[in-house]
Amino acid sequence: GAGSASTIWQFSEYILKGMINPKPFAEPIGRPDGSVIDSEGCLWNAEFGSGRVVRYRRDGGVDMVVRVPVNFVTCIAFGDHDLKTLYITNASVFANKKLSTKKREVLPEGFAGGLFKVRVPVAGVPEKKFKGSSADLL
Repeated sequence: GAGSASTIWQFSEYILKGMINPKPFAEPIGRPDGSVIDSEGCLWNAEFGSGRVVRYRRDGGVDMVVRVPVNFVTCIAFGDHDLKTLYITNASVFANKKLSTKKREVLPEGFAGGLFKVRVPVAGVPEKKFKGSSADLL
């Protein structure tokens, strides 16, 4: 399919051929933003505008949803000693300027632009450090 601005694309031949023959992987409710892969090979994606982080199985089906008390989640990362804490950042501090006074009062202090964390049942994987060449990442 043609996909949309919210489509998460899959490049199944990436390692051998690069970014060719894209296939739609998932259609999030919000705009896809930061993503990480966990130890089971599943994709976690922060959905900008929907206030949630979604874990997608390898087939693109939704496996788990983490709801966040702000809409504009941006980046995610696994941390702590067992990599089972998911850290979530958000850009709601920018949206806060556009909100009415009444809606701003609904956001508890520290939520807009805050850092959230949640324990999840599956571990992440350690991030590889960039060494100057994409070949070093494979």
